[in-house]
Amino acid sequence: KNTRVKEVVRDMWSDPLPAHMMVINSSYYRYLRFFNDGTCLYALTHHPPEKMLKFFHFDAQGSASTAPEPFKRRRKGRKDADKLTQEIHLGSYAIRRNDVEISIDTPFSVVSFEAEIRHGRRGHFCMLEIKGHSSYSKTW
Repeated sequence: KNTRVKEVVRDMWSDPLPAHMMVINSSYYRYLRFFNDGTCLYALTHHPPEKMLKFFHFDAQGSASTAPEPFKRRRKGRKDADKLTQEIHLGSYAIRRNDVEISIDTPFSVVSFEAEIRHGRRGHFCMLEIKGHSSYSKTW
């Protein structure tokens, strides 16, 4: 979960705001699910885990092709897909020692992450730290 507080930008065209509305609180969640075959599912959304995890938590046999039915319908291009699954994208990843390179193909861009597998409170190799990410447009 990422949260940031931003001050409202006021200019000469803005109406005056009450004091309690002078900041905007923005929260969003980044979800990643990895599979044994090098594929992954990714979502960046404002929906909390209780709404999104049902699309990521399923018994997979090591491939994103075993995704839940709503996700498969969206991938086949049907219009009756659930709105939340439209925010889930298929990607791939590669691991070299402790470094992970992740690439996600979204409708308008390609999002890339550089991450590192680290030790955590629960033991060895149990934490994924995102070192950086970038995005480039497919339309340019």
